[in-house]
Amino acid sequence: MSEEHKQMWAELGLDLEAHDALLDQVSQAYQDTFVAQRSRPEAMAYFDGLMCEIHGQRVRELMEQKQQGRKIVGAYCVFVPEEIVLAAGATLVGLCTGAEFAAEEVEKYLPRATCPMIKSMLGFKLGRVCPYLEASDLVVGEKTCDGKKKAYETMARFVPELYVMDLPQAKSERGQELFRTEAERFRHRMEELTGKRMEAPALKQAVRTVNARREAIHRLQRLRAADPAPISGLDALLANQVALYDDPLRLTATLHQVEASTVTEIKAHSSGVRELFPGAGTILDIGGQDSKAISLDRRGKVGKFEMNDRCAAGTGRFLEMMAASLGFRLEEFGDRALEADSEERINSMYAVFAESEVTSAIAGGADPGAIALGLHRAVIRRAAGMLKRVSTAPEVVFTGGVAGNPCLARLLREHLECGVHVPDNPQMTGALGAALLAAE
Repeated sequence: MSEEHKQMWAELGLDLEAHDALLDQVSQAYQDTFVAQRSRPEAMAYFDGLMCEIHGQRVRELMEQKQQGRKIVGAYCVFVPEEIVLAAGATLVGLCTGAEFAAEEVEKYLPRATCPMIKSMLGFKLGRVCPYLEASDLVVGEKTCDGKKKAYETMARFVPELYVMDLPQAKSERGQELFRTEAERFRHRMEELTGKRMEAPALKQAVRTVNARREAIHRLQRLRAADPAPISGLDALLANQVALYDDPLRLTATLHQVEASTVTEIKAHSSGVRELFPGAGTILDIGGQDSKAISLDRRGKVGKFEMNDRCAAGTGRFLEMMAASLGFRLEEFGDRALEADSEERINSMYAVFAESEVTSAIAGGADPGAIALGLHRAVIRRAAGMLKRVSTAPEVVFTGGVAGNPCLARLLREHLECGVHVPDNPQMTGALGAALLAAE
């Protein structure tokens, strides 16, 4: 990368020797930390390529945009509203921080005890090693702390066009009013920079663009709830970092590819349900060791989900233990509950405490069938809480081996007061979905 882009870096005014040394360190650290990981999703190759060219091809793209008249805005913080930058017809890019550079020079201007990140901001400028900073037509700082306020006073001596935003320090009505005022002031500055009046349609489109990238990152993070996680914490962090530099539309599409290349239990269940019940909006899956609630959008894609895999509460294992404590076989547990003429309320969902409640109820003369019904009702109350947190869709598909329990299916319909579908072989829904995804 170095030889191919050196002329561009020289034209930007970089210290080529210092910059080469920085790239060597970054490249080795990236190889050792990220590339060395095993079993990474194939789509992460995009991020590897981008990081190999982090000061090369992406900077060249920005320089080509500048030649076409588009303004480049550099920012140090995600609190700078990218939507306003995009709506003004400009490009926002993150600026280099996070590593100590030109420390001796920095300490001529800032106290030695200053936050390392703040010193890093000035260090990359004084050391002339950040091409994004040198390519920026406007650098936007934000007053998120007193240290930054002081640093930007110093930075203004070295950056020709520095704009500083006041940001609220608390979530309050006054804070919201401050942010509205600052957003409006920033809008005027961007219109001055680009010479374009910002129109509502452009702002709406910019909001959609940024929100789509944000949601794609959130979806990638939610994949890590699966066990085993299909993507490492390091790679999830990498996606967040790259979001500061890369084109938002391109990155969003790539993040969708990363998600599509991973087959998780969540995705497998959604695929199976989509095949069996195309109109369903919610899935409740209760297996032997975990339970999960999943919402689906109109296309059958996973929206939100919640998963409980930390304990046996409300799972098949829980029901098995409770059936044994009452002297029932698991296969007859649901039927015996349905035959009960009354119900004994059970409050605890943790096996040890629930078993204690069951023992006390039996000692008090309660009917075993009534206790069984109370236990089933407790499972449904817990499951309904999960469903409520992820979806309000009126059509639910109940999957997993526990869905074969007739009492649970009936109580779920009564509790939700909506359509509840149970596949013919509910325990095979996830396997069906995995097979369909493999076939694709």
